[in-house]
Amino acid sequence: NNPNFRIRFRFNVNVTGTEGNVRFDNLAVDANIIDPNLLQPEIVHYWNFNNNSSFTTLITPTRTLTAAPGSLAYTAVWDEVAPGTALNARNNDAAGSALRLRNPAGVFTLNLPTNGYRNLRLSYAVQRTSAGAQTNTVSYSLDGTNFITTGITGNVYNPALEPEYSVVTIDFSNILAAANNPNFKVRIEFSNGNTNTTGNNRYDNIVLEGIKQ
Repeated sequence: NNPNFRIRFRFNVNVTGTEGNVRFDNLAVDANIIDPNLLQPEIVHYWNFNNNSSFTTLITPTRTLTAAPGSLAYTAVWDEVAPGTALNARNNDAAGSALRLRNPAGVFTLNLPTNGYRNLRLSYAVQRTSAGAQTNTVSYSLDGTNFITTGITGNVYNPALEPEYSVVTIDFSNILAAANNPNFKVRIEFSNGNTNTTGNNRYDNIVLEGIKQ
């Protein structure tokens, strides 16, 4: 995709003679066509938590928010909190609400089918309160049951302390089996303060992006 690309041939033996020549035939340049639409990451799953009316009637400690075909689940109490953040938002979405995962902390699971997509990257904004869990650990599953950390980096991090948010990005592009996988899941577990009776971790603008197969 370079309009200035050139190849040059230079001749340095028998180049000063008054006769003779060099002959070329069937000169060709072969390449693969670049389709920009195939190379641009697209949103596979996205939650901004700005319109979650279900939170107002939250009763059970475990609920699933559906953004078909993806979903979220938490094994403890969650609700919404404001303000959220515009960090990592897509479509110029405003900083509305965020998802609050309360202590004592459970396990946060993201069900993220990747049918038809590869080169996957998960990103989100996160913060904690002063009594919230200070360490988050990310793992993933290729079969929907067993969770591992093989091949990913930056999966153990410390969320920013409120009122700040930090953006975390987990790159799954090298995990070939994560591509086009209807059973792909990500799990976030909490430690170092997760058993406190108060405090929470907050997530906003959760985005899984990928390139179409």
